[in-house]
Amino acid sequence: MKYLVIWCIFWVNILSVWCQDKADDGEIETKEIIVEKNKKIEFGERQRIHEPIKYGKKDKTNSDSKTYTYDDPVQNFVPMEIKAKILAMKDENPALQRAGYIKAGLGTYITTYLEGAIYRKPNPRYDAGLYLKHFNSILGPTATALNSSSGTLKISGEGRYYYPKARLTGSAYYERHAMNYYGYHPSVTVDKANISQHYQLIGTQIGLQKADTLFHKNQYTFQSHIYHFTSAQGLSETQAQIGCNIQRSIIEDGSIYVSPDFTYLQYQNILPGTRSLFQMAATYNHSLAGYNLLLSGGFNIAIDSDTGAGNKSFNIYPVLEARYVFSQNYQLYAGISGGKEKNTFRSLANQNPFLGNEFSLYHTNSTIELYAGLRGYINNMLHFHIRPSYNRYGNMYFYQNSTTDSTKFTIYYNTNTTQVTKLMGEITFEPNQSLRLSARATPAQYADIAQYNVPLHRPTFEAGMNINYNLYNKLAFNVDVLYISGLKTISVYNNREVNLESIVDISIGANYKINERLGAFMYLNNILTRNYQRYYLYPMKGFEAIAGAIFNF
Repeated sequence: MKYLVIWCIFWVNILSVWCQDKADDGEIETKEIIVEKNKKIEFGERQRIHEPIKYGKKDKTNSDSKTYTYDDPVQNFVPMEIKAKILAMKDENPALQRAGYIKAGLGTYITTYLEGAIYRKPNPRYDAGLYLKHFNSILGPTATALNSSSGTLKISGEGRYYYPKARLTGSAYYERHAMNYYGYHPSVTVDKANISQHYQLIGTQIGLQKADTLFHKNQYTFQSHIYHFTSAQGLSETQAQIGCNIQRSIIEDGSIYVSPDFTYLQYQNILPGTRSLFQMAATYNHSLAGYNLLLSGGFNIAIDSDTGAGNKSFNIYPVLEARYVFSQNYQLYAGISGGKEKNTFRSLANQNPFLGNEFSLYHTNSTIELYAGLRGYINNMLHFHIRPSYNRYGNMYFYQNSTTDSTKFTIYYNTNTTQVTKLMGEITFEPNQSLRLSARATPAQYADIAQYNVPLHRPTFEAGMNINYNLYNKLAFNVDVLYISGLKTISVYNNREVNLESIVDISIGANYKINERLGAFMYLNNILTRNYQRYYLYPMKGFEAIAGAIFNF
C-alpha cells in the first residue's frame, strides 16, 4: 500500500507542474512526442485502445516517414492464442464512426472465442476504450486431451487526455491464463488437479508525454507501471516501476538524452524476497549535417540488488554509435553498447508457461554488444535491414526440464560468459495500399556454455514471413509462416543430448465484409498439422480451425 501512495503522490506533483495551461483544441501534434532514443524503457505489453474491425484499403498517409517493425516470431507458445493477424482496413464511409465491435466464434478442440471492444468516439480533449478477450479450448494436443486444455481471459481499459503541450495516458488490465502440465508419458495416470496451472496478472500504467514547441527538439516522457503476478504453483511477484526519457537540445546540432529507470519487486517462490534495479542511459548526440553523419556517445549504468551467480551490483557500459546517411534512402551504422536485461517471473512465464517454482532469478548482463547495420528503401516500396551483432552475456538463462519433475521447467544460468553471434536480415515489400509482404531471418551461434555445452531450448535459426492482402475492399486475408531450427536440450532420463524437430508452422486468417455492420472470419492455424515441440515433452496443437461472425456497432 505504501508504494501505491508514493506512486500517486508522484503523479499528482508531476501533473500539477507540467499541465498548467489549456488550449481550446487540446491537441498535441504527433511529431512532438516522437523521441529518438538509445534505450527504451520496457513496461511490459502495451495496452491500447482497440478499434473495431475495419474493411477497405489501409491508410498510407505520411508514407515518406515509414517505420517497419517485425516482432520476434518466438514470443509465447502457450497453445491458447489465435496466430493470424489480419491487416486492419478502413470503412468505405469515413464519416461512419463505430462505437465498438464483437467477434465470436467456435473451433476445433471444442474452442470458444469471444472478443470485443467499446470505445468513445474521437474527441479533441480525450478518448477512452475497453477491451475483452476470451479464448478457451476444452481439448488439447495429447492423447488425454482433457488434460491438455487451455484458456485465456483478458480485460483492459485505456484512456488518453490531451493538454496543449502534453498527453496523459492511463490504463488498467487483468489477465488470466490457464493450462496444464501435460508433458508426461501417456501411460501415466495423473490427477488433473495436480497438473493444473494458471497465471493471473493485474496492473495499471500511467504515462505523460510532453514536448516544447520550439523546433520540437525538447521532448520528455514519464511513465510508471505497477502489476501483481501470481501462479497456482506458488509464484508471486509485485512490481513497481517508474522511469522517464528526456531529450533536450543544447546547441543547434547537438542534444543530450537521459533515461533513468527504477524497478522494485517483491516476490515469493521457495522463499520471499525483494529485488531492485536502477538503470540510466546518458548520451550526447551530435549531427554533422555537412557530412550526413550522426555521432552519439555516452554510457549506461545499472545498479542491481541481485546477489550470487557472479553478479556485480554496479555496472557501467560505454555507448558509442555512428550513423551515415547516403543517397537519402540508405543508412549505414555501427556501435558498441551494453546493459542489464531484466528477468522477472512474469517475463519468464510468458516465454515458457510450463515453469515450476524452484529456481532463482537474476537479470542477464549484456557486458558488451558490438553491432553494425545497413537499412534503406528502394523506390519507396521495398525496405530492407541487415544487422550483424556480437554479444557477451553474464547470467544468460536457459530452460531445462526439472530432475525432480520432468513436466516442469527450471532455469539454468550459464556460469561462463555466453558469447552470441547473430545476423539479422529483414525485408518489407509494399507495392500498393492492398498488399504487404514482410520476412525476417536470424541465424545465431552460441559459444562457451558450461556444463551442458548446448544452448538449451534456444534456436540457432529463426525465420518468419507474413503476407497481408486486401481484395476488392471485401476480403482481407493473412498468411503467417514460422520456421525455427536448432533447438536442443538434455534428456532428464538418460542425460543425453536431444535434437528437437524443426518447427514449420503456417497459419491463414481471413475477414470477409458482408455489409457495414456484419462480417465473418476464419482462422486456420498450423495447417501442416505438425505437433512440434517448442519445449521438450510438450507437443503443440496440430491443425486448428476457428470461424465466426463480426458485428460492428
